[in-house]
Amino acid sequence: MPYSHIVPFLVSATSLGIAVTKALPMPIYESLVCVPTSWTDVIVFLLENYVAHAGTTLSTPGASWYDTVAWKVMVVFVPFASLRYSLELIKRKIHLWGRRDDLGRALAREALIVVARNSKTWRPARRPNVDKVYVRLQEGFLSHHAFSHRRATAALQIAPSTRHLLENPENVNVKLSKSQSWLQMAISIAQLFFSSMTLYRARGDQIDYYGYAAFGLSVIPYTLMSLVNLFGSMILGDYPYVYVLNTPVLQEAARRPDASFDGYVGYLPRNETGSTGPHDPAFTPVYLSWHSEVQTDDDEKKSRDILTVRVEDGSEPREFELLSDPNATDFVFHIQSVTNTKRVPPSRTGIRLELLRILQAAYDSCRSQEGFRATLRKRLGPDVQLNKSDLFEIIGGPVALVLPYLVIYALSGFKAERSTIAQRAWLMAWLGMGQFFGATIATLGRSGSFCWSWVNALKVSIVCISLASAMGGFVEVIMMYLSFGSCSLTPN
Repeated sequence: MPYSHIVPFLVSATSLGIAVTKALPMPIYESLVCVPTSWTDVIVFLLENYVAHAGTTLSTPGASWYDTVAWKVMVVFVPFASLRYSLELIKRKIHLWGRRDDLGRALAREALIVVARNSKTWRPARRPNVDKVYVRLQEGFLSHHAFSHRRATAALQIAPSTRHLLENPENVNVKLSKSQSWLQMAISIAQLFFSSMTLYRARGDQIDYYGYAAFGLSVIPYTLMSLVNLFGSMILGDYPYVYVLNTPVLQEAARRPDASFDGYVGYLPRNETGSTGPHDPAFTPVYLSWHSEVQTDDDEKKSRDILTVRVEDGSEPREFELLSDPNATDFVFHIQSVTNTKRVPPSRTGIRLELLRILQAAYDSCRSQEGFRATLRKRLGPDVQLNKSDLFEIIGGPVALVLPYLVIYALSGFKAERSTIAQRAWLMAWLGMGQFFGATIATLGRSGSFCWSWVNALKVSIVCISLASAMGGFVEVIMMYLSFGSCSLTPN
């Protein structure tokens, strides 16, 4: 049993036992009696309605125990973080729904990674004739003697490779370790039961007194989160490790000094660097290498990086001064990031960046006879290929954002009743900032590194504001729970 599931399981089991024990007599009730709430009641209420929901969160494959604990603590305050992460994984599963092999399932679960060339740090091997790389050569490369009066300058630019890396038929036979988290599914079902009971108890006097700020309504995001996590646990499974896929780029990295790979999975595609299959003449097999050269200029020593390029057809190697800025060079050599092939990776425009066009397409489809899918394809252009996973993202995201407000409206009509401005403000800020957090930051700390920039500063600000809103919401929930009292029905 994973340690991260033990506490939520004990809380759920204990709370379920208390609920069943209270329901056993089944008498006929006729009056409602409320007694002062103790801090023990408050702690039990928080544990079974908020903390235990964190046990339903889908874990990140290969994450350390402290990262897992930190992520679950974040989910206690911001349930939409877990909701967004689960929706992302379900979307990946839908996108790869036709794959029945273990590598495809691991890719959908984010348990499969590849070695990639980084545009800022990647350099070819220092020894010549070691790494054969498919490069898109710039026009005029073969006649660059026009720069014979000086050494031409060049830059390396890493182009994103989107070609599917799992299309090698031999990878179908690869078997990976995977488990089905039955305990996590049981916790999800138990938490759905508890949160449903809390929502049911919120009906009546609690909503009549607090309106849409009733503390029982604050469990709606946690109920939605547990429901989505239950579905994700059923179709995705759990992976204890992250697997590294065997690719030509990995083999290239393994040849570097001090490089070490303990293990990898999969087989090298036979046509990755071969001559079979369709190809684009713009991708040319060349041997790249580089070395440093020290030059003396006005009694000042300067070190320059020299790039050597030799086309595989046997032509003479050519040297260029290697610069980092591609806008200030004579030549730019485009190299694929995760593949090394003469086959052209298919490009696909991301529809997430086309939200305005999607909304416009929805508006146009309502005014025309064409369906939404046809109208959207016209709006986005011919490069976009809509599939089921894209439609799931278009529909699932807005539904997750709107559904809590629909439930609150159905139960309370958004009437303020006798709630204070602070109670309404904190509860709505908790809900709204949690949704904003989920819409902007799907996970926390999954990149493996952190460098200070304005983007990361914005992320930290969103995290801090979301946590502050959640803490203010929790304080208001506790104060309302203490003042409202613990109520129960008495028999005849």
